[in-house]
Amino acid sequence: MDNSGIHQSQGGTTLTGDAIELFRIIALVQALKLYNSTGILMTRGATPKHLLNLAMDTTKKTFRNSKAGREAAILELEKRRDLLKASIPVTSD
Repeated sequence: MDNSGIHQSQGGTTLTGDAIELFRIIALVQALKLYNSTGILMTRGATPKHLLNLAMDTTKKTFRNSKAGREAAILELEKRRDLLKASIPVTSD
C-alpha cells in the first residue's frame, strides 16, 4: 500500500512517502536555477558540483559540471517533478 500524499490542514502541511522526494526535487531545481541565473549558492554547501551529484543520484543520468550540464539536469528533474506531482494525492481539511 502506497502511503504517499500531501495533507494540508489549518496547522500546516504534511508530506509522506514520495511527496518528500517531490519536495527535494523542487528545492534542487530552484537551487540550480538560482546558481545558473545569478551565480549565488543557495547555501554554502550547495556547490554546483554537489547539486549535480544530487541530480545524478535522483535521475540516474550523468551531467557535466557546466552551465549546459546544469540546464540539462534542470530539464530532467522537472520531468521527474511533474510525474511525481501528478501521482501524489493532495488532501485538505
